[in-house]
Amino acid sequence: MDLIAGRIQMMFHTSPGQYAQNNQMTMLGVTAPEPWPYFPGVAPISETLPPVKYYGWSGLIVPLGTPEEIVNKLNAAANEALKSEKVLAGLKGLGVEAAGGTPVEFRAQMKGDLVRFRDLVKTQNLVIQD
Repeated sequence: MDLIAGRIQMMFHTSPGQYAQNNQMTMLGVTAPEPWPYFPGVAPISETLPPVKYYGWSGLIVPLGTPEEIVNKLNAAANEALKSEKVLAGLKGLGVEAAGGTPVEFRAQMKGDLVRFRDLVKTQNLVIQD
């Protein structure tokens, strides 16, 4: 919303489909290593910024200490929902592909991304300014 309102000029967005289609934002590139099928003509930014090859993700996160039985039940329900044509169509409208998976795979993805982006910030000498 801050991008659409003009309070920020740029961001990485995990589901820009509806905003790009409504001309509320301009897509400069995708972080996937190859062109994304939902956004023809939008080039991968890895063509100009080689270290950036990344598929964004969204997921369900529960409070620490949630019983494993509950986590597994929620995970099964989410994976089942991702088989629904209605859900898949809604995600496609956002420019998102459903993947699903296990809680163990999701934890590994999050941990790997933390390391990867920490290293990217260091190797590219990026600085966050207030």
